[in-house]
Amino acid sequence: MGRGQVLKYSLLSIVAVVVVFAGISLSGFEGGALSFTEDYLYVAGSGNVTVISATDDAIKSRVDIASFFGSLAASPDGKKVYACGDNGVYVINTSTNTAVRKISGFGSYFDVAVNPVLNEYYVGVHGTSADNYRPYILVVNANTDAEVMRFNTSGDGTAVDLAVSPDGDKLYVCFQSGLWANFTVYDLSSRAYLSTKSILLPDDMAVSPDGKEVYVACADGEHFLSRVYVIDGSSYAIKHQIDTLNGPRGVAFSPDGTKAYVTNGYGDTLSVIDTATRSVARTVSLGRARPNKVAVTTDGKKVYVSHSGDTGGISVINASDYSVTFIAIAGQYLNELAICKVPQSFLIRPIPVTLIPYQPSPTPTAEPTSAATVTPAPAPGPASTVTPTPEPTAAPEPTVTQTPSPSATPAPTAAPGFGAVMALACLGGAAYVVRKR
Repeated sequence: MGRGQVLKYSLLSIVAVVVVFAGISLSGFEGGALSFTEDYLYVAGSGNVTVISATDDAIKSRVDIASFFGSLAASPDGKKVYACGDNGVYVINTSTNTAVRKISGFGSYFDVAVNPVLNEYYVGVHGTSADNYRPYILVVNANTDAEVMRFNTSGDGTAVDLAVSPDGDKLYVCFQSGLWANFTVYDLSSRAYLSTKSILLPDDMAVSPDGKEVYVACADGEHFLSRVYVIDGSSYAIKHQIDTLNGPRGVAFSPDGTKAYVTNGYGDTLSVIDTATRSVARTVSLGRARPNKVAVTTDGKKVYVSHSGDTGGISVINASDYSVTFIAIAGQYLNELAICKVPQSFLIRPIPVTLIPYQPSPTPTAEPTSAATVTPAPAPGPASTVTPTPEPTAAPEPTVTQTPSPSATPAPTAAPGFGAVMALACLGGAAYVVRKR
């Protein structure tokens, strides 16, 4: 039995049992919807975005678009995934997995980030000749996909990595220009510049769930250095550097913030960092070449790693025992990953039916018996004229009355047994037709 069937029958059986005990008629119930969310993994590839169910790791869909995608970001409500490609920014409808290009004509597009609080998203752009090829950050309204404003960054280089704080107040940007790079912070309420720090050439960035720290992964091939910067989310100071890595290409936090997962592009491994000690707690061998980006499910039970080598695909790591499986995606240079909590729903449509409780027949009452009366014998008459001394007359025996037997008390009616309840539950459950929306 599939997971959907188990959910269907479990839910309807519970509903039916409640109905049986409450004595409710189902004939007037008009139905409704059961809503929930389910994790899906969106994978950026060359010319398409692959959609994988995080429940069974099966490929569910592929969104074919004539673009190479370098970045993905999911909306907070799970209804959209923003795909930043080399010819524009596409918005994927997660209910249909169809895409529409919303941003184009601005130049080259490098990264996209969604604000979890403000209704907007941000795109790192390198402008066209009309903009004198100046780089900037485009601020876009999430409802209309229209430009709101720009952060002009011509003196900082190209915005290659963007991330937003969990409270929606800060925008963190990694700029790159040639062989140097900066980590810069903007206030999104005032649209003001706040801070800049010089760093190695960046590859990825992630903000901790509590917003207190930002991890920046740098696999600086130009300087032959590998490093993850730990940056304070409030003071923007570099608090720590983790240098015991091998070409870090991607970074993501566990939902509880106790772990950070970092891919090692030169070592074909995944490093598990203890965020309390800021040290590598474990190294997981992936067995596949060129691990790239990383994403974690919302329950923290699975970690996904994309591979950009000839054996393109996704490594799936069990976060409890670190066992590894693989999802093959042939002929793909895989890049960014995004976990999206996609809304799902079931329609509950009842067939009219009334459950009639069992009524036991009454026990018949016993009829009372009639009272019996005993009459005494008459006294004997005289035998001759001689009158003897008379014998005393026997006193009549008293009348004996038999009291009627009391009516028998009916035996109490036994409550329906467990089997009867479950039979009624199944009957109630069968009265429904459930269809996934």
